[in-house]
Amino acid sequence: MMNLPVFHLPTFGNTDRDGDVIEAKAFDAWVKEHPVVPMLFNHDRNKVMGKLSLSVHDKGLRVVGEFNEADPDAVNVHALIKKGALDSMSVGMAIKDYEPLAPDRSLGG
Repeated sequence: MMNLPVFHLPTFGNTDRDGDVIEAKAFDAWVKEHPVVPMLFNHDRNKVMGKLSLSVHDKGLRVVGEFNEADPDAVNVHALIKKGALDSMSVGMAIKDYEPLAPDRSLGG
């Protein structure tokens, strides 16, 4: 079975590389309704690599990934991750409500 390591994406209360902070309760309702979602490559809905099982923990959104072993593209992406050539993931989302941290703060910190 080709799996991703278990990780938290994102962690709550930390500032990400774009200057955003995600609050602890941000994913509760979504994960309750969608505990398993497609694993997309580069946010492309036409490149489904497998599935992500989601759960909310104190640290953040816990993600367990499983690649589709029958898909050659998924096998390739998994190999690139294992070799360290791909070493990050991102979360795609639509923001319903937000509060700026400071009016004079530029995007990206």
